[in-house]
Amino acid sequence: MEERASWDAARAINTVASYQNYLTLYPNGAFASDARANITELNRSQADASSIAAAAEAEQRLKLNPITARLVEARLKTLGFDPGVVDGRFDDSTRRALRRYQASRDLSVTGYLNEATLIRILADTGITINR
Repeated sequence: MEERASWDAARAINTVASYQNYLTLYPNGAFASDARANITELNRSQADASSIAAAAEAEQRLKLNPITARLVEARLKTLGFDPGVVDGRFDDSTRRALRRYQASRDLSVTGYLNEATLIRILADTGITINR
């Protein structure tokens, strides 16, 4: 009964520390594997957030003007990655299109432009050669 209450408290707080506290009390408890999995997921989410922040900063350093931003969206649309409205504003639809484009070209998938993604989009003809 006490273990369940400790687990419920850890889940309610839902932090790495709360799950570690549970594991300190019940290292082989009924929810130990769940606690470890939640710790891993929370740590991964924090790393992802840090990576996204770095990607957003890299995009800011490009200092894109509205014309270039519209060109990027237009290229994404031409290449079959629907960015939504081509208006020079990178909204959720644009970010999804960028992620799909990056994944399809084996680039770092962030949904944000960096120099490599920008160059690739602008140079990409959309033609693939099968050997």
